[in-house]
Amino acid sequence: WLENEKQLEVVEKGDREHLRVKAALVGLGLDEVKDTFVGDTNVRGVSGGQRRRVTVGEFLQERCPVLCGDEISTGLDAKSTYETVELLLHFSKANKSARVISLLQPSPETVSLFDEVILLSGGRIIYSGPIQEVEEYFRGLGFKQPGHIDVADFLQQVSNEDGEQFFVPTSERPNMPSPDELAKAFHESEWGLRVMRKISAEHKYTWAVQKNETGSFRKSGEGSLVTEMAAVKSRYANGAIKSSYLNLCRFLTLWRRDKRVIIAGAAKNILMGVSVGGVFFNTTEEIDLTGALFQAGLFIMLGAMQNASGLIVDRPIFKKHYEANFYSAMPFVIGRTLSSVPQTISDVVLFGTILYYFIGLAGRDEAGNFFIYLSVLIAFAFTMQQQLALFASFSSTSGLQVLSAITLLFFILFGGFIVAPNAIPSFYWWAYWLSPYGWAYRALVVNEFRSSRWEDPDEILVRLGFTLPNSEEAFGKEWIGWSFLYMILYFVLCTVLCAFGLTKAGEKVVTKTLQ
Repeated sequence: WLENEKQLEVVEKGDREHLRVKAALVGLGLDEVKDTFVGDTNVRGVSGGQRRRVTVGEFLQERCPVLCGDEISTGLDAKSTYETVELLLHFSKANKSARVISLLQPSPETVSLFDEVILLSGGRIIYSGPIQEVEEYFRGLGFKQPGHIDVADFLQQVSNEDGEQFFVPTSERPNMPSPDELAKAFHESEWGLRVMRKISAEHKYTWAVQKNETGSFRKSGEGSLVTEMAAVKSRYANGAIKSSYLNLCRFLTLWRRDKRVIIAGAAKNILMGVSVGGVFFNTTEEIDLTGALFQAGLFIMLGAMQNASGLIVDRPIFKKHYEANFYSAMPFVIGRTLSSVPQTISDVVLFGTILYYFIGLAGRDEAGNFFIYLSVLIAFAFTMQQQLALFASFSSTSGLQVLSAITLLFFILFGGFIVAPNAIPSFYWWAYWLSPYGWAYRALVVNEFRSSRWEDPDEILVRLGFTLPNSEEAFGKEWIGWSFLYMILYFVLCTVLCAFGLTKAGEKVVTKTLQ
């Protein structure tokens, strides 16, 4: 796939993106497992070596001008290490980018791929230059490489106390040089001076803010426009819409592949719908109906709590991508939220439909009431998921459990079922009116008792306590619309705050890494 380094440059942009992915899969030996779970603590997935290669391939797709790899050979055999380094070599040449890679005891074949080598000892640079000249350099310092030791092992031992066995004392150097002496010798050598000349030379790019008269970049010596380069003008390779779409596709792919979870979720919803519906089967008592509607909302809240931990699992992946400037937090949140639409709707429709017809809400024959009932449950499900996603954006697993339990208790207590709305003390009204569960539950109750099945809905709602504050007037059907509006605004607010929480968490990771 990469026999010619120019191959990535001659294809169209869209084809080039697919070619990069395909080349990475084939070059890293991942083509046969491309549709396999990477794996975690619960799913076995690919092997440890393959998991490391997935990370390498993942970061081969970014457009960073410098690619750094720290001991990427850990967990790989010599052949896999060679192929991985060779792939990095081709990719970096095709992208005209630099690569800095540290390896643990690389084989001679892998070392032969290096253009240059940087050797450290005691935190000091004791050599930096072409790999072909390293033996000559250390021979000048009194180190002789035996014929039975390859370059990689020789350099590794020279940089520590084991190098004494290769040192040949002379009158000028009777003892093996210390790391400080080796570093000083390098800086004073031709190799060190060569590095210093490159550093002090005029840079190819300057931070100019205007183009020349022809509208093109200026050549070296005239100042190339760094501020006009795509990698500098925009932090992310894709816009917000495309990044959201890519995240959506990724999460939908993961959802489709996890068929066991989909089937188990459907079975759970059917079982719970039959169980709750069986308890309130064909009931005509108003208080029983409100209890059944309360159970519907409670089931949705418990389901959202169960799914909230998924964001904590995804958070390390987001932090890694955020640090690499793949995308910002908002496209990640939007894509992840949209990907939950099929599962959420199917859960609510299965459970809600069974419950609706088992209980006999609105006489089972009013389609308008049925669709409003399902719409309220769906809106509340998304609202709860987003609120708990907000908590998961910044808290640990144990912290999420505590916050979820407090939220559940708060919503149940001030939802309007345990304590009727007109019985809530005035100094707790804020809790009732802030609770999205209170709005959803009120919409469900009003939708039911304002149906044609009931002859005197006002009298029933007043008796149940669903009245306006400081009034004996029952909630009207317009409050269903206000409930939808409130839940939508609450959902948007939680979405924005969730992105903000992930952004702050990602910035902490970047700052800690830099420090």
